[in-house]
Amino acid sequence: SPSPRRGAGPTGPAHVMCPTRRSPRPGRRRARSWTPASSSGVRQQPPPQGYTRIDAVASERADIVVIVAGIIGLLSVAVFMVLYYRLAGAVAVAALSIYTVLLISIIKLSALTPYTMVLTLAGIAGFILSIGMAVDANILIFERFREEVRRGREIVPAMEAGFDRAWTSIKDSNTSSLITTAILYFFSGTPIIKGFAVTLAVGVVVSMFTAIVVSRNLLRMLLKTRMGQNLSLYGVKEVGAGA
Repeated sequence: SPSPRRGAGPTGPAHVMCPTRRSPRPGRRRARSWTPASSSGVRQQPPPQGYTRIDAVASERADIVVIVAGIIGLLSVAVFMVLYYRLAGAVAVAALSIYTVLLISIIKLSALTPYTMVLTLAGIAGFILSIGMAVDANILIFERFREEVRRGREIVPAMEAGFDRAWTSIKDSNTSSLITTAILYFFSGTPIIKGFAVTLAVGVVVSMFTAIVVSRNLLRMLLKTRMGQNLSLYGVKEVGAGA
């Protein structure tokens, strides 16, 4: 049992209760069962669930690799769109740039809200994947536009019809992606997967906005110019005789 011992307190003598060698120490055996001991004999706390220890140099290298991969992916998509769709591809690249700025702004501004978004490696992967989905929406629109032009429609009605016909496919594909991200978020217990799902979901919503609103208005402005009326700048080689 604990035995009292005298000691000097800050304002005078005080009694200190100290356990003897025979007194049990509750919780000591339990602590040994889950607290690992390092080689130096110092016991360490176990890492929280969902976190992984990684070397600082390895983490910095991974960040650089992911950023470089994202830049290469953006440039590759931009070059393909310009070479294949020409003037319309340049409009898609402009809309893609606006999409990138909007998404990064949303991530930064989320720090002012209770729902802060952190751009981790998994989040960057979701960001890059959403870029591909944004480009896919523009490809659907431009292909429908080309079909309408080949049927003999004027360039302005053909562009409007291209957006209207592509909207159903864009809506269905993005809705499926949002359902997938919801499943990943609510049924995954790993923070990395949840971060990927949140970034991808926000990217999908922003990509729908840029593909339907931004690209459409940029093309409408372009079609009002003389250069925008030139079909050869859209990669359309033949036009049908009638509608």
